[in-house]
Amino acid sequence: MSGRKRDSLWAYFDKRIIPGKTGSRARCRNCGKDIQGLVSRMRQHHLLCRSNIDIPENMPRPESEFPPRMKDHSLINFVTTTTSSKKDLMDLQLARYIFSTNTPFAAVEHPEFVKFVQMLLPGYRLPSRHQIGGTLLDHVYDQIHEDCRQRLQDKTVSMMLDGWSNIHNEPVICVSVVTSDGENYLIDTVDTSGYSHTAEYLQSVALASAQLAEQRFGCKIGSLVTDNAANMTKMRRIMMEDGNEIITYGCSAHYLNLLVKDVEVADVKGTIVTINKYFRNVHLPAAWYKSNGGKKLVLPIDVRWNTLSDCFQSYLDNWSIILRTCEEHRTDIDTEIFSKVQNISLKRRVEEYLMLIKPIAVALDKIQNDSTTISHAVEIWKELEQTYIDNGCTNILGKVRIRAKQALTPFHLLANLIDPTCSGKSLSNVEIDIALSYCAQNYEYALPTLINFRAKADPFKQYMFAPNLLSKVSPIAWWESNSYQLPSQVISLCKKILGAVASTGGIERIFSTFGFLHSNVRNRLGIEKAVKLVSIYKLLNK
Repeated sequence: MSGRKRDSLWAYFDKRIIPGKTGSRARCRNCGKDIQGLVSRMRQHHLLCRSNIDIPENMPRPESEFPPRMKDHSLINFVTTTTSSKKDLMDLQLARYIFSTNTPFAAVEHPEFVKFVQMLLPGYRLPSRHQIGGTLLDHVYDQIHEDCRQRLQDKTVSMMLDGWSNIHNEPVICVSVVTSDGENYLIDTVDTSGYSHTAEYLQSVALASAQLAEQRFGCKIGSLVTDNAANMTKMRRIMMEDGNEIITYGCSAHYLNLLVKDVEVADVKGTIVTINKYFRNVHLPAAWYKSNGGKKLVLPIDVRWNTLSDCFQSYLDNWSIILRTCEEHRTDIDTEIFSKVQNISLKRRVEEYLMLIKPIAVALDKIQNDSTTISHAVEIWKELEQTYIDNGCTNILGKVRIRAKQALTPFHLLANLIDPTCSGKSLSNVEIDIALSYCAQNYEYALPTLINFRAKADPFKQYMFAPNLLSKVSPIAWWESNSYQLPSQVISLCKKILGAVASTGGIERIFSTFGFLHSNVRNRLGIEKAVKLVSIYKLLNK
Protein backbone atom coordinates (compact mmCIF):
# COMPACT_ATOMS: atom_id res chain seq x y z
CA MET A 1 0.00 0.00 0.00
CA SER A 2 1.45 3.34 -1.04
CA GLY A 3 1.17 6.71 0.75
CA ARG A 4 2.35 8.26 4.02
CA LYS A 5 2.72 5.94 7.00
CA ARG A 6 -0.09 6.26 9.53
CA ASP A 7 1.05 7.83 12.83
CA SER A 8 1.09 5.37 15.72
CA LEU A 9 -0.87 7.92 17.79
CA TRP A 10 -4.01 6.54 16.09
CA ALA A 11 -3.69 3.58 18.46
CA TYR A 12 -5.48 5.74 21.04
CA PHE A 13 -8.22 7.02 18.73
CA ASP A 14 -11.00 5.65 16.46
CA LYS A 15 -11.15 7.16 13.00
CA ARG A 16 -14.54 8.49 11.85
CA ILE A 17 -15.53 9.58 8.34
CA ILE A 18 -18.39 12.07 8.13
CA PRO A 19 -20.35 11.91 4.82
CA GLY A 20 -20.31 15.09 2.77
CA LYS A 21 -17.26 16.52 4.55
CA THR A 22 -13.59 16.37 3.76
CA GLY A 23 -11.12 15.10 6.27
CA SER A 24 -11.73 12.73 9.14
CA ARG A 25 -12.59 12.92 12.82
CA ALA A 26 -10.94 11.10 15.72
CA ARG A 27 -12.72 9.81 18.83
CA CYS A 28 -10.57 9.32 21.95
CA ARG A 29 -10.77 5.74 23.20
CA ASN A 30 -10.23 6.88 26.80
CA CYS A 31 -12.65 9.80 27.26
CA GLY A 32 -14.76 9.53 24.09
CA LYS A 33 -14.12 13.11 23.02
CA ASP A 34 -14.52 13.79 19.31
CA ILE A 35 -11.80 16.01 17.77
CA GLN A 36 -10.48 16.88 14.33
CA GLY A 37 -8.29 14.11 12.96
CA LEU A 38 -5.09 16.11 12.86
CA VAL A 39 -2.07 14.52 14.51
CA SER A 40 -1.12 17.76 16.27
CA ARG A 41 -4.63 18.08 17.80
CA MET A 42 -4.65 14.40 18.75
CA ARG A 43 -1.21 14.62 20.41
CA GLN A 44 -2.28 17.67 22.44
CA HIS A 45 -5.43 15.91 23.65
CA HIS A 46 -3.55 12.71 24.39
CA LEU A 47 -1.08 14.54 26.65
CA LEU A 48 -3.95 16.03 28.66
CA CYS A 49 -5.73 12.76 29.40
CA ARG A 50 -2.87 10.25 29.22
CA SER A 51 -2.68 9.98 33.00
CA ASN A 52 -6.08 8.29 32.97
CA ILE A 53 -5.24 5.86 30.17
CA ASP A 54 -4.76 2.23 31.05
CA ILE A 55 -2.31 1.16 28.38
CA PRO A 56 -2.31 -2.55 27.55
CA GLU A 57 1.11 -4.13 27.57
CA ASN A 58 0.80 -5.32 23.96
CA MET A 59 -0.48 -1.97 22.62
CA PRO A 60 2.08 -0.20 20.46
CA ARG A 61 3.17 3.20 21.75
CA PRO A 62 3.42 6.26 19.53
CA GLU A 63 6.89 7.29 18.51
CA SER A 64 6.33 10.77 20.00
CA GLU A 65 6.25 9.28 23.53
CA PHE A 66 9.81 8.11 23.34
CA PRO A 67 12.29 10.97 23.90
CA PRO A 68 15.26 11.17 21.61
CA ARG A 69 18.38 9.50 22.89
CA MET A 70 20.69 11.99 24.65
CA LYS A 71 24.41 11.89 24.80
CA ASP A 72 25.87 10.54 28.03
CA HIS A 73 26.83 13.43 30.34
CA SER A 74 27.75 13.42 34.00
CA LEU A 75 24.92 14.60 36.27
CA ILE A 76 27.29 16.90 38.14
CA ASN A 77 27.06 19.37 35.25
CA PHE A 78 23.35 19.83 35.89
CA VAL A 79 23.36 20.02 39.71
CA THR A 80 23.90 23.29 41.65
CA THR A 81 26.07 22.58 44.66
CA THR A 82 27.07 24.83 47.55
CA THR A 83 30.18 23.82 49.42
CA SER A 84 30.51 24.42 53.14
CA SER A 85 33.14 27.13 52.68
CA LYS A 86 31.07 28.89 50.01
CA LYS A 87 27.99 28.80 52.24
CA ASP A 88 29.95 30.39 55.09
CA LEU A 89 31.05 33.23 52.81
CA MET A 90 27.52 33.73 51.52
CA ASP A 91 26.07 33.70 55.04
CA LEU A 92 28.60 36.32 56.10
CA GLN A 93 27.92 38.58 53.14
CA LEU A 94 24.17 38.29 53.67
CA ALA A 95 24.64 39.24 57.33
CA ARG A 96 26.74 42.29 56.37
CA TYR A 97 23.98 43.42 54.02
CA ILE A 98 21.31 43.00 56.72
CA PHE A 99 23.34 44.89 59.33
CA SER A 100 24.37 47.72 56.99
CA THR A 101 20.76 48.37 55.87
CA ASN A 102 19.07 47.95 59.27
CA THR A 103 17.00 45.05 57.90
CA PRO A 104 15.18 42.94 60.54
CA PHE A 105 16.80 39.57 61.19
CA ALA A 106 13.49 37.81 60.45
CA ALA A 107 13.68 38.94 56.81
CA VAL A 108 15.77 35.86 55.99
CA GLU A 109 12.80 33.64 56.89
CA HIS A 110 10.18 35.52 54.90
CA PRO A 111 8.65 33.14 52.31
CA GLU A 112 9.06 35.56 49.41
CA PHE A 113 12.73 36.16 50.22
CA VAL A 114 13.30 32.41 50.55
CA LYS A 115 11.70 31.88 47.10
CA PHE A 116 13.87 34.62 45.61
CA VAL A 117 17.07 33.05 46.96
CA GLN A 118 16.01 29.58 45.78
CA MET A 119 15.48 30.96 42.28
CA LEU A 120 18.97 32.48 42.34
CA LEU A 121 20.75 29.50 43.88
CA PRO A 122 18.64 26.41 44.58
CA GLY A 123 21.45 24.67 46.44
CA TYR A 124 21.88 27.42 49.05
CA ARG A 125 20.20 27.11 52.43
CA LEU A 126 19.59 30.43 54.18
CA PRO A 127 20.71 30.97 57.79
CA SER A 128 17.98 31.41 60.38
CA ARG A 129 17.18 34.72 62.06
CA HIS A 130 18.76 33.35 65.25
CA GLN A 131 22.01 32.69 63.40
CA ILE A 132 21.92 36.18 61.87
CA GLY A 133 21.44 37.82 65.27
CA GLY A 134 23.81 35.43 67.02
CA THR A 135 26.95 33.86 65.61
CA LEU A 136 26.96 35.89 62.39
CA LEU A 137 26.49 39.18 64.25
CA ASP A 138 29.40 38.28 66.51
CA HIS A 139 31.53 37.28 63.51
CA VAL A 140 30.90 40.50 61.58
CA TYR A 141 31.43 42.59 64.73
CA ASP A 142 34.78 40.87 65.32
CA GLN A 143 35.78 41.74 61.75
CA ILE A 144 34.74 45.37 62.25
CA HIS A 145 36.54 45.50 65.58
CA GLU A 146 39.74 44.23 63.98
CA ASP A 147 39.39 46.77 61.17
CA CYS A 148 39.02 49.58 63.73
CA ARG A 149 42.03 48.30 65.66
CA GLN A 150 44.20 48.42 62.55
CA ARG A 151 43.05 51.94 61.75
CA LEU A 152 43.63 53.22 65.29
CA GLN A 153 46.87 51.37 66.02
CA ASP A 154 49.61 53.70 67.37
CA LYS A 155 47.54 56.84 66.75
CA THR A 156 46.97 59.72 69.16
CA VAL A 157 43.23 60.35 69.23
CA SER A 158 40.68 62.63 70.85
CA MET A 159 37.99 61.04 73.03
CA MET A 160 34.33 62.14 73.33
CA LEU A 161 32.00 61.17 76.17
CA ASP A 162 28.29 61.85 76.52
CA GLY A 163 25.13 60.32 77.99
CA TRP A 164 21.88 59.26 76.35
CA SER A 165 18.67 57.37 77.13
CA ASN A 166 17.66 54.54 74.80
CA ILE A 167 14.19 53.39 73.71
CA HIS A 168 13.63 51.74 77.10
CA ASN A 169 14.73 54.91 78.92
CA GLU A 170 17.86 53.14 80.13
CA PRO A 171 20.75 55.56 80.83
CA VAL A 172 23.68 54.85 78.55
CA ILE A 173 27.08 56.55 78.33
CA CYS A 174 28.82 56.31 74.97
CA VAL A 175 32.52 56.88 74.37
CA SER A 176 34.03 57.38 70.94
CA VAL A 177 37.40 58.44 69.58
CA VAL A 178 38.21 60.67 66.62
CA THR A 179 41.41 60.50 64.61
CA SER A 180 43.20 63.49 63.12
CA ASP A 181 41.55 62.55 59.80
CA GLY A 182 38.08 63.07 61.30
CA GLU A 183 37.23 59.34 61.50
CA ASN A 184 34.89 58.63 64.42
CA TYR A 185 34.79 55.20 66.13
CA LEU A 186 32.52 53.98 68.92
CA ILE A 187 34.79 52.19 71.41
CA ASP A 188 32.71 51.76 74.56
CA THR A 189 29.12 51.86 75.77
CA VAL A 190 28.27 51.70 79.46
CA ASP A 191 24.85 50.89 80.89
CA THR A 192 24.73 53.17 83.94
CA SER A 193 21.41 51.92 85.35
CA GLY A 194 21.54 52.15 89.13
CA TYR A 195 24.39 54.66 89.20
CA SER A 196 24.16 58.38 89.86
CA HIS A 197 26.00 60.45 87.28
CA THR A 198 28.25 62.23 89.74
CA ALA A 199 31.50 63.83 88.62
CA GLU A 200 33.48 61.11 90.38
CA TYR A 201 31.53 58.31 88.69
CA LEU A 202 31.90 59.97 85.28
CA GLN A 203 35.64 60.28 85.89
CA SER A 204 35.89 56.54 86.58
CA VAL A 205 33.97 55.80 83.36
CA ALA A 206 36.21 58.12 81.34
CA LEU A 207 39.46 56.66 82.69
CA ALA A 208 38.23 53.07 82.25
CA SER A 209 37.21 53.80 78.65
CA ALA A 210 40.57 55.45 77.93
CA GLN A 211 42.36 52.38 79.27
CA LEU A 212 40.08 50.12 77.22
CA ALA A 213 40.85 52.10 74.05
CA GLU A 214 44.58 51.76 74.59
CA GLN A 215 44.41 48.03 75.37
CA ARG A 216 41.92 46.89 72.72
CA PHE A 217 42.64 49.35 69.91
CA GLY A 218 46.27 50.28 70.52
CA CYS A 219 45.63 54.04 70.39
CA LYS A 220 46.65 56.77 72.82
CA ILE A 221 44.06 59.16 74.25
CA GLY A 222 45.39 62.69 74.07
CA SER A 223 42.32 64.75 74.95
CA LEU A 224 38.75 64.45 76.20
CA VAL A 225 35.82 66.66 75.17
CA THR A 226 32.41 66.58 76.87
CA ASP A 227 29.30 68.71 77.00
CA ASN A 228 29.02 71.53 79.54
CA ALA A 229 26.63 70.06 82.10
CA ALA A 230 27.60 70.78 85.71
CA ASN A 231 28.66 67.19 86.45
CA MET A 232 30.76 67.01 83.28
CA THR A 233 32.42 70.35 84.03
CA LYS A 234 33.27 69.19 87.55
CA MET A 235 34.60 65.90 86.20
CA ARG A 236 36.96 67.74 83.85
CA ARG A 237 38.17 69.93 86.70
CA ILE A 238 38.88 66.89 88.90
CA MET A 239 40.87 65.23 86.12
CA MET A 240 42.97 68.37 85.64
CA GLU A 241 43.60 68.70 89.38
CA ASP A 242 44.70 65.07 89.55
CA GLY A 243 47.39 65.83 87.00
CA ASN A 244 46.04 63.45 84.39
CA GLU A 245 47.89 63.54 81.08
CA ILE A 246 44.59 63.62 79.19
CA ILE A 247 43.65 67.24 78.45
CA THR A 248 39.96 68.00 79.03
CA TYR A 249 37.74 70.82 77.78
CA GLY A 250 34.13 71.65 76.92
CA CYS A 251 32.29 71.36 73.62
CA SER A 252 32.34 74.59 71.57
CA ALA A 253 29.14 73.60 69.75
CA HIS A 254 27.26 73.53 73.07
CA TYR A 255 28.56 77.01 73.89
CA LEU A 256 27.39 78.29 70.50
CA ASN A 257 23.97 76.78 71.15
CA LEU A 258 23.86 78.61 74.48
CA LEU A 259 24.75 81.81 72.62
CA VAL A 260 21.64 81.36 70.45
CA LYS A 261 19.57 81.26 73.64
CA ASP A 262 21.39 84.34 74.94
CA VAL A 263 20.14 86.42 72.00
CA GLU A 264 16.70 84.79 71.83
CA VAL A 265 13.63 87.03 71.55
CA ALA A 266 10.90 84.91 73.11
CA ASP A 267 7.79 86.62 71.69
CA VAL A 268 9.11 86.51 68.11
CA LYS A 269 10.02 82.83 68.37
CA GLY A 270 6.65 81.89 69.86
CA THR A 271 4.69 83.79 67.20
CA ILE A 272 6.55 82.25 64.25
CA VAL A 273 6.26 78.77 65.75
CA THR A 274 2.49 79.28 66.05
CA ILE A 275 2.18 80.34 62.39
CA ASN A 276 4.36 77.52 61.09
CA LYS A 277 2.45 74.96 63.15
CA TYR A 278 -0.87 76.25 61.80
CA PHE A 279 0.16 75.84 58.15
CA ARG A 280 1.84 72.49 58.85
CA ASN A 281 -0.68 70.72 61.05
CA VAL A 282 -4.17 72.11 60.31
CA HIS A 283 -5.45 70.11 57.34
CA LEU A 284 -7.25 72.67 55.16
CA PRO A 285 -4.75 75.55 55.57
CA ALA A 286 -1.91 73.07 55.02
CA ALA A 287 -3.55 71.83 51.79
CA TRP A 288 -4.17 75.38 50.52
CA TYR A 289 -0.62 76.39 51.38
CA LYS A 290 0.82 73.36 49.60
CA SER A 291 -1.32 73.89 46.49
CA ASN A 292 0.08 77.43 46.23
CA GLY A 293 3.60 76.00 46.04
CA GLY A 294 4.61 76.39 49.67
CA LYS A 295 7.65 74.44 50.91
CA LYS A 296 7.75 72.53 54.17
CA LEU A 297 7.86 74.79 57.23
CA VAL A 298 10.40 73.95 59.94
CA LEU A 299 9.71 73.85 63.67
CA PRO A 300 12.53 74.37 66.19
CA ILE A 301 13.63 71.38 68.28
CA ASP A 302 15.72 72.02 71.38
CA VAL A 303 17.96 69.00 70.85
CA ARG A 304 18.49 69.78 67.15
CA TRP A 305 20.93 72.64 66.77
CA ASN A 306 20.19 75.27 64.11
CA THR A 307 16.50 74.36 63.80
CA LEU A 308 15.52 77.79 65.17
CA SER A 309 17.44 79.47 62.36
CA ASP A 310 15.88 77.06 59.87
CA CYS A 311 12.43 77.84 61.31
CA PHE A 312 12.80 81.58 60.70
CA GLN A 313 14.38 81.05 57.28
CA SER A 314 11.52 78.80 56.15
CA TYR A 315 8.96 81.38 57.31
CA LEU A 316 10.64 84.25 55.47
CA ASP A 317 11.19 82.18 52.31
CA ASN A 318 7.50 81.24 52.18
CA TRP A 319 5.96 84.42 53.66
CA SER A 320 4.51 85.62 50.36
CA ILE A 321 2.84 82.23 49.78
CA ILE A 322 1.48 82.18 53.33
CA LEU A 323 0.07 85.69 52.84
CA ARG A 324 -1.52 84.77 49.50
CA THR A 325 -3.09 81.69 51.07
CA CYS A 326 -4.57 83.87 53.81
CA GLU A 327 -5.93 86.36 51.26
CA GLU A 328 -7.53 83.65 49.12
CA HIS A 329 -9.21 81.99 52.11
CA ARG A 330 -9.67 84.95 54.44
CA THR A 331 -13.05 83.73 55.71
CA ASP A 332 -11.67 80.31 56.65
CA ILE A 333 -8.25 81.25 58.04
CA ASP A 334 -7.98 81.85 61.78
CA THR A 335 -8.26 85.63 62.28
CA GLU A 336 -5.40 85.77 64.78
CA ILE A 337 -3.10 83.91 62.38
CA PHE A 338 -4.19 86.17 59.51
CA SER A 339 -3.40 89.23 61.59
CA LYS A 340 0.09 87.97 62.49
CA VAL A 341 0.93 87.09 58.89
CA GLN A 342 -0.15 90.56 57.71
CA ASN A 343 1.98 92.23 60.39
CA ILE A 344 4.91 93.67 58.42
CA SER A 345 6.53 94.80 61.64
CA LEU A 346 6.68 91.17 62.80
CA LYS A 347 8.31 90.15 59.52
CA ARG A 348 10.95 92.86 59.96
CA ARG A 349 11.67 91.64 63.50
CA VAL A 350 12.09 88.08 62.23
CA GLU A 351 14.57 89.31 59.62
CA GLU A 352 16.53 91.18 62.29
CA TYR A 353 16.44 88.17 64.60
CA LEU A 354 17.64 85.88 61.80
CA MET A 355 20.49 88.29 61.11
CA LEU A 356 21.61 87.74 64.72
CA ILE A 357 21.43 83.94 64.82
CA LYS A 358 22.39 83.06 61.22
CA PRO A 359 26.13 83.66 61.79
CA ILE A 360 25.92 81.41 64.86
CA ALA A 361 24.22 78.71 62.77
CA VAL A 362 27.01 78.91 60.19
CA ALA A 363 29.64 78.68 62.94
CA LEU A 364 27.80 75.71 64.48
CA ASP A 365 27.82 73.80 61.21
CA LYS A 366 31.56 74.32 60.92
CA ILE A 367 32.47 73.54 64.50
CA GLN A 368 30.50 70.31 64.92
CA ASN A 369 32.30 68.65 62.02
CA ASP A 370 34.39 65.66 63.11
CA SER A 371 37.47 67.10 61.42
CA THR A 372 37.27 70.52 63.12
CA THR A 373 40.00 70.76 65.74
CA ILE A 374 40.32 73.17 68.64
CA SER A 375 42.88 75.27 66.76
CA HIS A 376 40.29 75.92 64.04
CA ALA A 377 37.60 76.44 66.69
CA VAL A 378 39.53 79.54 67.78
CA GLU A 379 39.39 80.84 64.21
CA ILE A 380 35.64 80.16 64.00
CA TRP A 381 34.95 82.09 67.20
CA LYS A 382 37.09 84.98 65.98
CA GLU A 383 35.30 85.02 62.61
CA LEU A 384 31.94 85.07 64.39
CA GLU A 385 32.95 88.08 66.44
CA GLN A 386 34.21 89.90 63.34
CA THR A 387 30.98 89.12 61.46
CA TYR A 388 28.92 90.91 64.11
CA ILE A 389 31.30 93.87 64.01
CA ASP A 390 30.98 94.07 60.21
CA ASN A 391 27.15 93.79 60.42
CA GLY A 392 26.97 96.54 63.01
CA CYS A 393 25.50 94.19 65.64
CA THR A 394 27.73 95.53 68.38
CA ASN A 395 24.99 95.20 70.99
CA ILE A 396 25.60 91.45 71.33
CA LEU A 397 29.39 91.47 71.13
CA GLY A 398 29.57 91.25 74.91
CA LYS A 399 27.54 88.02 74.93
CA VAL A 400 29.67 86.56 72.14
CA ARG A 401 32.90 87.31 74.00
CA ILE A 402 31.58 85.80 77.24
CA ARG A 403 30.74 82.51 75.53
CA ALA A 404 34.02 82.55 73.59
CA LYS A 405 35.96 83.00 76.83
CA GLN A 406 34.13 80.00 78.32
CA ALA A 407 34.81 77.85 75.26
CA LEU A 408 38.42 78.81 74.52
CA THR A 409 40.80 77.56 77.19
CA PRO A 410 44.57 78.19 77.25
CA PHE A 411 44.84 74.76 75.63
CA HIS A 412 42.80 76.06 72.65
CA LEU A 413 44.99 79.14 72.35
CA LEU A 414 48.17 77.06 72.45
CA ALA A 415 46.79 74.78 69.73
CA ASN A 416 46.08 77.79 67.53
CA LEU A 417 49.56 79.12 68.21
CA ILE A 418 51.40 75.94 67.13
CA ASP A 419 49.13 75.20 64.16
CA PRO A 420 51.21 76.24 61.11
CA THR A 421 48.02 77.11 59.18
CA CYS A 422 47.05 79.62 61.90
CA SER A 423 50.25 80.50 63.78
CA GLY A 424 48.20 82.55 66.24
CA LYS A 425 47.55 85.31 63.70
CA SER A 426 44.04 85.96 64.98
CA LEU A 427 45.06 85.97 68.66
CA SER A 428 45.49 89.15 70.63
CA ASN A 429 48.74 89.87 72.46
CA VAL A 430 47.06 88.97 75.74
CA GLU A 431 45.92 85.61 74.34
CA ILE A 432 49.40 84.87 73.00
CA ASP A 433 50.86 85.54 76.45
CA ILE A 434 48.24 83.21 77.98
CA ALA A 435 49.18 80.44 75.54
CA LEU A 436 52.94 80.84 76.12
CA SER A 437 52.47 80.93 79.89
CA TYR A 438 50.36 77.78 79.74
CA CYS A 439 53.11 76.08 77.72
CA ALA A 440 55.79 77.21 80.18
CA GLN A 441 53.82 75.90 83.18
CA ASN A 442 52.77 72.54 81.74
CA TYR A 443 55.16 71.75 78.86
CA GLU A 444 58.35 73.61 79.64
CA TYR A 445 60.35 71.22 77.47
CA ALA A 446 58.44 72.45 74.38
CA LEU A 447 58.86 76.19 75.00
CA PRO A 448 62.20 76.62 73.13
CA THR A 449 60.78 74.83 70.09
CA LEU A 450 57.64 76.97 70.20
CA ILE A 451 59.67 80.19 70.34
CA ASN A 452 61.80 79.10 67.36
CA PHE A 453 58.62 78.15 65.51
CA ARG A 454 57.14 81.61 66.06
CA ALA A 455 60.38 83.26 64.98
CA LYS A 456 60.68 80.89 61.97
CA ALA A 457 64.20 80.20 63.16
CA ASP A 458 66.27 77.04 62.83
CA PRO A 459 65.27 74.24 62.35
CA PHE A 460 62.16 75.75 60.71
CA LYS A 461 62.85 76.95 57.18
CA GLN A 462 61.02 79.78 55.46
CA TYR A 463 59.74 77.58 52.64
CA MET A 464 57.88 75.46 55.18
CA PHE A 465 55.50 78.37 55.83
CA ALA A 466 54.53 78.91 52.18
CA PRO A 467 50.71 79.20 51.86
CA ASN A 468 50.59 76.70 48.98
CA LEU A 469 52.38 74.12 51.10
CA LEU A 470 50.28 74.70 54.21
CA SER A 471 47.07 74.25 52.24
CA LYS A 472 48.14 70.78 51.08
CA VAL A 473 49.41 69.18 54.29
CA SER A 474 47.79 68.66 57.68
CA PRO A 475 49.25 70.42 60.74
CA ILE A 476 50.22 67.06 62.27
CA ALA A 477 51.96 65.94 59.07
CA TRP A 478 53.79 69.28 59.00
CA TRP A 479 55.21 68.72 62.49
CA GLU A 480 55.96 65.04 61.84
CA SER A 481 58.07 66.06 58.85
CA ASN A 482 60.42 67.73 61.37
CA SER A 483 60.57 64.72 63.70
CA TYR A 484 64.15 63.90 62.70
CA GLN A 485 65.40 67.21 64.15
CA LEU A 486 62.99 67.79 67.04
CA PRO A 487 62.60 65.98 70.39
CA SER A 488 60.12 63.10 70.23
CA GLN A 489 58.39 64.52 73.29
CA VAL A 490 57.58 67.71 71.39
CA ILE A 491 56.20 65.78 68.41
CA SER A 492 53.96 63.74 70.73
CA LEU A 493 52.66 66.94 72.32
CA CYS A 494 51.87 68.44 68.91
CA LYS A 495 49.93 65.31 67.93
CA LYS A 496 47.93 65.53 71.15
CA ILE A 497 47.12 69.24 70.80
CA LEU A 498 46.52 69.41 67.06
CA GLY A 499 44.38 66.25 67.05
CA ALA A 500 41.92 67.50 69.69
CA VAL A 501 38.42 67.89 68.21
CA ALA A 502 36.34 70.99 68.90
CA SER A 503 32.97 69.44 69.76
CA THR A 504 31.02 66.32 70.68
CA GLY A 505 29.11 66.48 67.40
CA GLY A 506 30.45 63.07 66.39
CA ILE A 507 28.98 61.30 69.40
CA GLU A 508 25.67 63.12 68.91
CA ARG A 509 25.53 61.53 65.46
CA ILE A 510 26.22 58.15 67.04
CA PHE A 511 23.18 58.73 69.28
CA SER A 512 21.13 59.41 66.16
CA THR A 513 22.28 56.08 64.74
CA PHE A 514 21.32 54.39 68.01
CA GLY A 515 17.84 55.89 67.73
CA PHE A 516 17.54 54.72 64.13
CA LEU A 517 18.60 51.13 64.85
CA HIS A 518 17.22 50.63 68.37
CA SER A 519 13.77 52.01 67.58
CA ASN A 520 10.17 51.32 68.56
CA VAL A 521 10.01 48.75 65.77
CA ARG A 522 13.08 46.89 67.06
CA ASN A 523 12.64 47.52 70.77
CA ARG A 524 13.55 43.95 71.77
CA LEU A 525 17.20 44.50 70.93
CA GLY A 526 19.33 44.61 74.04
CA ILE A 527 22.05 47.19 74.62
CA GLU A 528 24.81 44.73 73.72
CA LYS A 529 23.33 43.84 70.34
CA ALA A 530 22.42 47.46 69.64
CA VAL A 531 26.03 48.52 70.27
CA LYS A 532 27.33 45.91 67.84
CA LEU A 533 24.80 46.91 65.20
CA VAL A 534 25.68 50.61 65.57
CA SER A 535 29.40 49.91 65.21
CA ILE A 536 28.82 47.75 62.13
CA TYR A 537 26.32 50.18 60.58
CA LYS A 538 28.63 53.18 61.03
CA LEU A 539 31.65 51.48 59.49
CA LEU A 540 29.87 49.75 56.59
CA ASN A 541 28.13 52.99 55.57
CA LYS A 542 31.16 55.29 55.57
